[in-house]
Amino acid sequence: EERKGRLKSEVAALRSSHGALQAQVKMALLSEASDEGERSRQVENLETSLHHERGVRLGLDASMAELLTTVHELRAERETTRAEMDTVFAAKAEAKALRERNAEMQQQWNDTAAAARRSRSKAT
Repeated sequence: EERKGRLKSEVAALRSSHGALQAQVKMALLSEASDEGERSRQVENLETSLHHERGVRLGLDASMAELLTTVHELRAERETTRAEMDTVFAAKAEAKALRERNAEMQQQWNDTAAAARRSRSKAT
């Protein structure tokens, strides 16, 4: 979540930076600088800035792809955990049913044993 938040803020910063760079490009193109060398330097600076921004965007794209992969892996783990929990719950339900059946059979045994004792005591 922290990384996701950080990436979102980086995306917002890049978008803001991109808008500012676009404005600078427009200003440079509209500027009426009298010195061709100054204009050339401004263009080089803008190209360098744009190149840097492209590199940052590529890094951000890679980070987003990694984040999506992590999200998919976590979702798969969650589904596996759910399936395992379903198995555990089924096993618990089966164990409860077996305990109940065992208690019933124990009660039948006790009833049969008590009846046998009564029968023997009446016979004597």
